[in-house]
Amino acid sequence: MTQNELARRSSVSQSVVAQLETLDYRRISRLSVLKVVARGLEMEPAFAGALIWLYDGEALTEKESGLYFHTGIARDKPRGNTHEEQDPRRTVLELLETWIESEGEQHQATARLAFQGDDAARLATMHEILRLERIGGQRLLVTKYPSSLTNTPDALESQLLRSTAFSSVEARKAAAGILRDRRHAFLQNLEIFGERSIHSKEALTRYVTSETGFRMGLQARRRHVGNWIDLLAQHPHYEVGLLAATPQLEVGIKSTFAAVVRAAPRDDDMTKTPMWGLSHIFWYGERPVARLLLDFERRWEQVPPEDREKGRVIAWLSGQIEAVS
Repeated sequence: MTQNELARRSSVSQSVVAQLETLDYRRISRLSVLKVVARGLEMEPAFAGALIWLYDGEALTEKESGLYFHTGIARDKPRGNTHEEQDPRRTVLELLETWIESEGEQHQATARLAFQGDDAARLATMHEILRLERIGGQRLLVTKYPSSLTNTPDALESQLLRSTAFSSVEARKAAAGILRDRRHAFLQNLEIFGERSIHSKEALTRYVTSETGFRMGLQARRRHVGNWIDLLAQHPHYEVGLLAATPQLEVGIKSTFAAVVRAAPRDDDMTKTPMWGLSHIFWYGERPVARLLLDFERRWEQVPPEDREKGRVIAWLSGQIEAVS
């Protein structure tokens, strides 16, 4: 179908269809999306419900199902309540797994290795991470400690300007500028899309109690966690999962566009990170990145519900700070 044909079938404007095709969906109402998937595309309720859930995080309601899914592909089914109790997240993951495992498709990925090297190499790596940060969508993160981007701006810049990772003042200033841009992009995406991250309970406890082994002092780390708690409380789609296990790799994923992997820092050697060798691996390619995304989702499901319920997570983090205050 052309955009005009789909718009006519859906009872929406052609511009709505165009915006959907280019993923410019922030200006499109949920009602318009429903009209396109139900009337225009005659999508099955389970798939439509999954797509609507991806759109705004809300499952298809019984009222919506009754209004929009008694025609089209569902018209040969009994009239009445067509609403089914289906988990849209489960549907999405099943579809994703089917696509990843489909035969006859190329499963190639492009990997870029980033080395510590000199100042120029480290700044190039930071620029690439900034590029990923700017991609619209929810960031998925597996790491021991809270992301540096959840710290306050002054603490971030102060830490970097004192860093021994760069050999010149000019390089440290350039790095501080990149970090500011990263935090700005992070906060923008956090506001629009949210974020989910998985962390180690043991590592977080160490982060707010250990006197040594970290680049920042103990009080600075406690302030960092306090600011992290504030961000969690302020953003409804920011979620954190807590696991007893400590990850051996740190993974950051941006939708199916790209992912970055690096070795998790050693707890007893945070102040002695070697300034040579491989630092990050960047992965590009929808299918391989989607496999990492699916692995993240499976790990997320392994987090006990009480350890990813926001109120309890905030209470646990607050308790770690209060226990040592």
